[in-house]
Amino acid sequence: MLDFLTVGHITLDRIVRPEKRTIWVLGGPAVHTSLTVSSLGCKPYVLSKVGPDFGKNRRGWLRRMGVGTKLLKAVPAPTTRFEIRYRRQSRRLRLMSRCEDIRLCDLSADVRIRSLHIGPVIGEVPEAVASFLANRSDVTSLDPQGYLRRVASDGRVLNKPWLGRTLLGSVEVLKGSYDELRMMLGAVCLRSMLKKLRRLGPSVCILTRGGKGSILLCDEGIFRVPAFKPQIIVDPTGAGDAFCGAFLRCYALSEDPVWSACVGSAAASIKVETSGPCFIRDRSLLMERANAVLSNLQAL
Repeated sequence: MLDFLTVGHITLDRIVRPEKRTIWVLGGPAVHTSLTVSSLGCKPYVLSKVGPDFGKNRRGWLRRMGVGTKLLKAVPAPTTRFEIRYRRQSRRLRLMSRCEDIRLCDLSADVRIRSLHIGPVIGEVPEAVASFLANRSDVTSLDPQGYLRRVASDGRVLNKPWLGRTLLGSVEVLKGSYDELRMMLGAVCLRSMLKKLRRLGPSVCILTRGGKGSILLCDEGIFRVPAFKPQIIVDPTGAGDAFCGAFLRCYALSEDPVWSACVGSAAASIKVETSGPCFIRDRSLLMERANAVLSNLQAL
């Protein structure tokens, strides 16, 4: 049995910021979520596909960071690449290349998973594959961003509607931004949006709001989970994925969504202080920040 599995494309991201040097970094939930989980003492595996341009050094770096790569498949198509261009409070994505989809034939029929995070970036995880994995996992979380994207002829990543009822009925935890959840359900008020999502299947719904924290809906009620203010904002890319990794790992162990969300918020704050993928080396700092978040939690 796999303790933790993240499914979705590993990406090579070209990060462009005003007045800063353009850099290439590893990206995608498969990387950010897995590194967070590894830093919490769990062995995560990635189910993904990369091209010849990915190279042995990057694969070796993932293994040194504690990430299992036995399900990371090399194929002839190039690795998925994005250009992520930041300007003020907004970011724009452009797809530069796309690797092959993840298929049922890439999986073992008898696979069993304790914790699963489904994190597509550009629709590369067909819903049938995602549902297959979810039905073989004890706890499953979904970040639907990759199902809510389409690509224009010039590579710009645009929004599209999506509401996969079958898949949503197979997951326990759903995490998305306000804009993502609005695309799924239409323009409705926040409370109604969360409750409607919960009726579709997930028992825990998390609406992320960047620097404003998140809203958590669970059996215990609805809570405003504050963001821990980072010492410096270096790179916000992957903060939501770090949140997911910390949340799901803690939730699988404790079954406490409120505390898990506080740990997720703390992990996100540490991620934004780091350029590129982040391995949390100081767990005491993570717990200190999680307790600070908990002390400022608000029931709605």
